[in-house]
Amino acid sequence: EGWLGSNAQFPFHHWMYSSKDGGHVRSVMLNIHVNQTAITPEGTIGTMTCYFYSVSSSLKLADRLMVYRITDTYENFFSSGSKSRDEIRHMPASITAQDILAFQMFINVLM
Repeated sequence: EGWLGSNAQFPFHHWMYSSKDGGHVRSVMLNIHVNQTAITPEGTIGTMTCYFYSVSSSLKLADRLMVYRITDTYENFFSSGSKSRDEIRHMPASITAQDILAFQMFINVLM
């Protein structure tokens, strides 16, 4: 009777990522709910419901771009001025622990 109505969830997340090929995420969850139990002369019998969820996804990070402004300033006795130009520079793609946790919370909503 102590198990009646109890729930147990066992989540598992697996991440594989390389900056060249992208990544793969797999999340699995086992959800167990004990429906009813009964004590009989033969022993304790009961029923439970088990759900197994699995979500897989591919992950590829987009390039990070930074606009970099270069300004040349000149000044002399007769005139002064400046000119500037903008450059787009590529920065390495990166993933943070906060990104991983946000993605795991999204997957948990799906399950």
